Amino acid sequence: MAARKLKKFVRYGSVSADYMQKRQLRQGLGFWLLWGCGVGIVIDGIFAGWNEGLAYGGFWGMAIATALVAGMYMAITFSMAELAAALPHAGGFYAFTRTAFGPVGGFLCGIAEIFEYVVINGWGLFYVGKFVHDVVGLPSLMLGPIDGTDVLLWIISTTVFTALIIYSTELSLQINLWIALIGVFMILLLVGGVLFTGKFDPQMLFTIAPNPEVSDASGFLPGGALGLLRAIPFAIWFYLAIEAMPIAAEEAKDAQRDLPKAMVAAMLTLVVLSVLVLVVNPGIALQVEENGKILQGAAALAISSEPMKQGLDFVFGGEGFLHRVIEWANAIATFTGAPAVVFAYSRVFFALSRAGYLPQWISVTTERGIPARAAIVGGVLSVLVTFVFVAAGGEESAIGNGLVTISVIGALITYILLLASYIKLRVDRAGMPRPYRSPVGVLGAFLGLVLATIAFIACFTLETYRLAVYGTVILFILATVYFWFVGRQQLVAEAPEEQLAGAGVDDTTVAL
Repeated sequence: MAARKLKKFVRYGSVSADYMQKRQLRQGLGFWLLWGCGVGIVIDGIFAGWNEGLAYGGFWGMAIATALVAGMYMAITFSMAELAAALPHAGGFYAFTRTAFGPVGGFLCGIAEIFEYVVINGWGLFYVGKFVHDVVGLPSLMLGPIDGTDVLLWIISTTVFTALIIYSTELSLQINLWIALIGVFMILLLVGGVLFTGKFDPQMLFTIAPNPEVSDASGFLPGGALGLLRAIPFAIWFYLAIEAMPIAAEEAKDAQRDLPKAMVAAMLTLVVLSVLVLVVNPGIALQVEENGKILQGAAALAISSEPMKQGLDFVFGGEGFLHRVIEWANAIATFTGAPAVVFAYSRVFFALSRAGYLPQWISVTTERGIPARAAIVGGVLSVLVTFVFVAAGGEESAIGNGLVTISVIGALITYILLLASYIKLRVDRAGMPRPYRSPVGVLGAFLGLVLATIAFIACFTLETYRLAVYGTVILFILATVYFWFVGRQQLVAEAPEEQLAGAGVDDTTVAL
């Protein structure tokens, strides 16, 4: 088509007649692969990360924080299920926000999604390298502050999962499903082992003493009201990244039927697993020493980098055949979500590129209908994130931890945009066909929006999360500069998000 200039801000450019033919995805994902994608990409956060919130809120504070966050995610799940069935596009939240708030809102939401998934994969590579290195007992080859053996494991892991998804999306997500099931099994093994061996001790849940420096601290809330607020960002790890599921819309066999069911089923699965782990994992007499002081139960778990593994070792012993079997199963579970997160960032790169917001060459698909270039770009960036994370001091430094928590900040930004988009589209496009309708509707979305805003504010109460906010702001500034000088100049009107967003709108104008 001839290039036509919009009255406001953006320009649509000419593309070849076969542009969309070169950017086709293949449908083939059924209910279980979709469910596995949602559970698999999240479950690693149930293994570790959430437990640090115990140090701030204690057991009851963490329980309340988890309930609030679970409520927020249920609102997100129902809202994104409705929008995914109505707007089945590969960009997920980007596509919804583009339709509701125009190209600027859509681009920023898409960039936040990319930040989230690339960072998740980046720090995931770090922990995979560290865990496999330790389990297999590989020798270290130090290259300055970086272990060359770990670097090799990062590259191998990224190459394998990128090659796998380029070869076959279905096979990649089938493997993801089996790894996710192993992760579920490990959680149930811990819960069952603790309960059936009689090693659950309710008193261990309350071993975190009230903070004497906090005026409203108590046995119920050791960190007071502020401690409860500070526990909220850690509760997010229980469910972080389930929002990747709508990204599969263009590749689902039946997006209008299977995708909403899979989303709700995955979220309910995660709620059950998170509650079991929250109650059982701190309720064992695990002991660690810190600064010459013996910590037990929740207090010990709060400072653990591997709460699931330490819980399993406590229940089943730290040696012998059974220990080795569990350790290898835990090693496999460490890869939980790796295929799903590669799938997620490759599809967001693909969608933004197909619509012209990012360089268009990224979105060209293979004969199998797979965006191989997008997967490779995301993989390279993930390894670079891992390098930066380690060079910044890793998990032992504020900057390293701040880099990790960018994924939470990016996610919260997308949640706020999603829920606002849902409300706006319910009002502005009330007649839009909606094969699935959220049972909580606009009111549920509004309450979810309030909770997401509170969660975002809560991040400012923690130093590492404040660093993540500042880092995210810098990244958004850079992205905005790119959009101003490059991205807005050559959008593609033929992209499905652009076509739908412009439906009923004069073709010389666009919503901003």
